[in-house]
Amino acid sequence: MVYYATNAPADIIHAGGTDTVIIDQTTPGGRWELLGTFAFDAGTTGSVLVRTDGTTSHVVADAVKFTPSTTEPVEAILDNTSGSGVTVTGSWTTSSWAGSQFGTNYLHDDNTDKGAKSVLYTPTLAAGTYDVYIWYPDSAVYYATNVPIDITYSDGAGGTTTTTVTVDQTTPGGQWELLGTFAFDAGTSGSVLIRTDGTISHVVADAVKFTPV
Repeated sequence: MVYYATNAPADIIHAGGTDTVIIDQTTPGGRWELLGTFAFDAGTTGSVLVRTDGTTSHVVADAVKFTPSTTEPVEAILDNTSGSGVTVTGSWTTSSWAGSQFGTNYLHDDNTDKGAKSVLYTPTLAAGTYDVYIWYPDSAVYYATNVPIDITYSDGAGGTTTTTVTVDQTTPGGQWELLGTFAFDAGTSGSVLIRTDGTISHVVADAVKFTPV
């Protein structure tokens, strides 16, 4: 213990970026010492780097251990009536006319103020990869064929990136429609945004689902 450094820097590279932990290696070793709890994307993007920068005595590198957290990804559903996690921009109309909505009702933009209305769904997720679905009622006549939906997800380097999927809401609704499969960091950095830009008929915002892969 006497000959070891008191300030050995260890960099933990994880899904949210890089955190540096300073380790006093003069304290009792011979056991596992917790560096912290971090979210990691699938694959080999995560790592631990033990460095010698600025140290004034011996730095030891022996072993590292990654133990899964008890927080496992679980399915998350947000409906237009959920309140928390749903942000409505602009004046939307609440309706249950179609009868095949998720829950008690849904929202539509009344085919007005295009580009000024949107509905943002922001779930609280555990880190992991999810299938992302959207639900809208079944009505082949009145809905837009080109609804832009932005999925914001992890870029694998501590930030986010966004993919836009165009949805034809005249196709059979009343069921979950897959938008794609995406990786999300822990927390609320991921989202689904239903927009009305460029649409020429009614845009519907009802429910979204995040299902762990």
